[in-house]
Amino acid sequence: MNKKVLLTMIILMVAFLVAIYLAKLISPAWIVGIASTPDIISVGTFVDSHWWIRISIGLIFCFVTLWFYSCAVLRKWYLNWKELIAVFISVFILSLIGEFMSQYSVWANIMVMIIIPTIFKANMIDFAFVCGIHFSAQIFSLGIRDIGLLTPSYNFATLLILAVDVYIWLGLLYAFQNYRKKEE
Repeated sequence: MNKKVLLTMIILMVAFLVAIYLAKLISPAWIVGIASTPDIISVGTFVDSHWWIRISIGLIFCFVTLWFYSCAVLRKWYLNWKELIAVFISVFILSLIGEFMSQYSVWANIMVMIIIPTIFKANMIDFAFVCGIHFSAQIFSLGIRDIGLLTPSYNFATLLILAVDVYIWLGLLYAFQNYRKKEE
């Protein structure tokens, strides 16, 4: 991918994030209303009540999150086979912890996001940059105007819509880190 395409992607993701945050700041009830329609709640409830669907979708989202995160921290377009194996093992372990010891799930995720870059000798400045922005985006996403408290139903689909900006941030970090790599 050339620098012009990357820069266009970065600009579009920033514009989308600004629009999302403006909407969340100006009218949090409107955003919660969109994410809490009866159809979305029924889809989310369906996913949450079917173990295999919930696990499968959770594995996919966990893999995508760790893959984008790892690529951003390592400033790579894609992971080599050793890194992919580490991500797959991490996803498997995180899903087991999330399913059987959910009270430790957040800490396990944080540990994996520290361990993976350390194992692959990532630049610690890149690690601090990506990790800091990623965690800040997660906290900020539902914390804006107490959107998390306004939500009537916590199910898979509703939370995915309310936290879509976190995934956009990961895409932005992935593109930005690779853009910076091209500049060097």
